[in-house]
Amino acid sequence: MTMDDKNKFLYASLADLQSSIRAIDTKVSYLLIILIIPLTTPGKIYNSIEVVIKSETLELLSVCLVVLFIVSWILGFWCVLRTIIAIDNPKNHISGELPKSTFYPANLFKHTILGVLFNKKTISSLDYGEYYDSISEDKNEIAKQLSFEQMKIMYILSLKCERSKIAYYSVIFWIAIGGVLWFLYFFLKNAN
Repeated sequence: MTMDDKNKFLYASLADLQSSIRAIDTKVSYLLIILIIPLTTPGKIYNSIEVVIKSETLELLSVCLVVLFIVSWILGFWCVLRTIIAIDNPKNHISGELPKSTFYPANLFKHTILGVLFNKKTISSLDYGEYYDSISEDKNEIAKQLSFEQMKIMYILSLKCERSKIAYYSVIFWIAIGGVLWFLYFFLKNAN
């Protein structure tokens, strides 16, 4: 394999990993919408839960179901947010001697809170000439940079996959428990 082939492979891998990250973020955003829907009608949910909890026939079971319902919603919501929100610098999770990152120079700009909120002027940590000179012309060095970026993106992707998996399972469990509670609510309401 030539160095050009190696670099083409790494570019293709980076593109595919980035597409996978975007796909996960899109899917998890739909979960966020599903999880926010109950927040639009908290009174109805509370009234339904109150009817189920106050039933004398299923007292312990209904309390356990309500607790599972709430915990699964909180876990799903937390994992969805953790999947969408930016992860700390993946460079901190890679062992070994690391190259200086020029492919995604994360520390090129240091923004302040005021700068982010009010678009204050932020100056790069390197001037243009220094940055341009830091980009290697050596194909081997470029391959090192690309493989470093591939490892960083793979860290992000693997973490997002695990978090989204927990979020999906939590939401499925939450919906199932919600269905049981809904059934109990109507059963108990019509029994009285």
